[in-house]
Amino acid sequence: MSGDRLDLLDWRRRLVDLCAEVRERYRRDPSDAHECWRTGRDALLAGHPSSPLPTRRRPSFTGLPVAPCDPQLVFAARVDTDVTPSASRWPRAPAASWPTNASGRRSPDRPARAAGARQVRGPGLPAVPGRHRGPHDLRLRAGYEARSLLHEAFTTPADLHIGNGQLRVTLNPLSTPARTHAVASLCDELTSTHAVYSGTDLTLTYNIKNPSDLA
Repeated sequence: MSGDRLDLLDWRRRLVDLCAEVRERYRRDPSDAHECWRTGRDALLAGHPSSPLPTRRRPSFTGLPVAPCDPQLVFAARVDTDVTPSASRWPRAPAASWPTNASGRRSPDRPARAAGARQVRGPGLPAVPGRHRGPHDLRLRAGYEARSLLHEAFTTPADLHIGNGQLRVTLNPLSTPARTHAVASLCDELTSTHAVYSGTDLTLTYNIKNPSDLA
């Protein structure tokens, strides 16, 4: 087995061990469990070979920004696994808001190419001379864009507010108008489910700030 795979297995093992320790500490002190998770995760990010953090940034890495433990937001919940699997379709930005690429086709916004990087056709797809892009390439591009969008949504700063029987999650705008529009549609879909935060009677609502609110 290659070293990379062994490193990945070790990364997963350490995360499982960390989660087990956090659960054990939670029974005694939720604040201590929160601190254990924060410091343990930061240590893995800073020093493990399989850390997603770029190597050049690890020496100066001092930890991820994490809100302090709030006892009002600490809950224990039972996970129900006896459910019927279901598939979901996620909303996407209207095609009219997508920029047109060099081939004349419309594609969703994507991060700008770094200086010196080789040209790609669609995120993560190298331009191969003489090769026609087939359905497999398009599926790869769509998968990359979906993961990239969700990753940005999950790492975008957000405000939490409790009031009027609701737990309101308000995200900052994303990196592009198209991405913001797509996640705003997703927020509407999630809010329409009227989901209740586990262990409470608070209904979850999701929305995105207007750019003018950040001025």
